[in-house]
Amino acid sequence: MRKSFLLASCLLSSLSLPACAEVVLDDRASSAGSTGAGSSGSDGSSGPGSVGSGPAACAPGDHLVTFGASDSGGATLAITADDEGVYWTNSDGSVWKAEPGGASPTRLVEGIGAPESIAVRGGRIFVVDYGKGLWMIDKQSGAQKLLAKGAHGTVAVGPSALYSTNSSEVIQLFDDGGLPSILAALPGASSLTADAQHVYVKVLGVVGDPPSTRVVRLPGEGAALDEIAAIEPQDYAYGWQELAIDEASIYWVNPSQGTVMSAPKGGGAKTTLVSGLADPVAVTVSAGEVYFTVRGKDGGTDDDRAIAKVPAKGGAITYLAHGPSVSAYGVAVDARFAYWTAKYTGGPVSAACR
Repeated sequence: MRKSFLLASCLLSSLSLPACAEVVLDDRASSAGSTGAGSSGSDGSSGPGSVGSGPAACAPGDHLVTFGASDSGGATLAITADDEGVYWTNSDGSVWKAEPGGASPTRLVEGIGAPESIAVRGGRIFVVDYGKGLWMIDKQSGAQKLLAKGAHGTVAVGPSALYSTNSSEVIQLFDDGGLPSILAALPGASSLTADAQHVYVKVLGVVGDPPSTRVVRLPGEGAALDEIAAIEPQDYAYGWQELAIDEASIYWVNPSQGTVMSAPKGGGAKTTLVSGLADPVAVTVSAGEVYFTVRGKDGGTDDDRAIAKVPAKGGAITYLAHGPSVSAYGVAVDARFAYWTAKYTGGPVSAACR
């Protein structure tokens, strides 16, 4: 089954992976495979065939390591990174961290019901527990605090505030526990991101109103929204990390259209950076390059699966990993590495050189 805006059930079947990961179950139909040579330990550490945090230098796209598989059999989902490490959620209700490159993966928090979207700023991690609220977690100690109750879909951080979505609103919150405020009533609000001046939202629209599918910009303190770009009606979407920004532009994936798009942050002509993809899921941008994951279509060929990048101004695609052995969902980058989650039962996080 597909995800629309909210988490839906997944159809599980066997998948064969290469030597750096164990055989587990993918979130979509695939033929049964045989076990690879290496596996991840029950504590989430790298098993035989992996490389720890990788060598001091490596060529772009080199596959380094898989790490952080949960002994509960949960699926790795949302992921983010900063200069101190990489952080991700697992469907078993845990939140994890590792050093840059994947060394020393550690389960930081357990018992969060449905940890989906994740963001990090300074010493704090912010995680949406779908249906229950928004958690703030100390990234060293794991101490946690519920900042806001209720249904939240996505979280993003600005310099001084947090922003989240539910199915009909964009909400502003603060680390110190100040009262949340509604920035905008926005039915279909899905992925979002923020800078110092604005909040950017991918709006999936409402049933029967395809023209309302668009990317919009909200001033951080609330005001009338600006439409950045209209989007083709979406047959389905994954709803968490379909939007990213840099200093000048905004980038998004259209899963059902198979495209990676961009537009100026202030509005203007849209650019198709990549087309013909089989379900692009997540996007992020860093140092002039746009990174994205490709899930592969239900009933399609596994050869389409990928983690890839393309220049932000357009150009050729570079694949960091590509083909039947790949299962890629969320994506994050730091100064040296690209990371992606697998979204299959027992699946780890993978890292490759940028």
